[in-house]
Amino acid sequence: MSTNLIIADPDLIKSITVKEFSCFPESFSFPYLSPIERKFLTVLYGNEWKRVRSLLSQTFTTGKLKKVFELIKSCMVSRLDDLRLSQDNLESSFIDVKHFWGRYNLDVTAKAFFGTDLNVYSQSKAQQVLYNFEQTFKTNPISMIINMVAPEWFNKLTRQSAFNTENLEYLEKLAEAVIEARKEHNPNHKYNDFLQLLLESECL
Repeated sequence: MSTNLIIADPDLIKSITVKEFSCFPESFSFPYLSPIERKFLTVLYGNEWKRVRSLLSQTFTTGKLKKVFELIKSCMVSRLDDLRLSQDNLESSFIDVKHFWGRYNLDVTAKAFFGTDLNVYSQSKAQQVLYNFEQTFKTNPISMIINMVAPEWFNKLTRQSAFNTENLEYLEKLAEAVIEARKEHNPNHKYNDFLQLLLESECL
């Protein structure tokens, strides 16, 4: 039987999770994780956590993040253009907000992180990426709440991932394909996205 300390004070929680987070990198233990999830920064331990965090810290500086702002802005402009076009072609003034923001989030992720414009893909390809992205994070609300409140207990009880592993693997292969294509075909081209920053920091 292990001893657990539960923190309820908001200021102390902020100090642990933000200001002094480097002192508490091993707050949780998840024995049943997929190979992909074991690479998440939130579950890395010891020297490996310090190594990855050090590399990522070089990437997420204020100056470098500003370079990505225009990519995020262009995604919103594109989404608004599509929204106006769809409203012009429909009699109803209602929109599917969930689909709108889901597609916007995917556009930002694809362009800001991987320099990939989903609008250049065929409709079926874009829908396939969107489907896998949505399914990866689609979970049972009750299971998600239990996982947030008692993550270690939930992980041991269910012995399964909190994410949809099959869809997560699809996104991993997609990311690997983008990385390989960039290294092979455009090794000297400098992109203004997170992937380029990570490559320059030798994270990938």
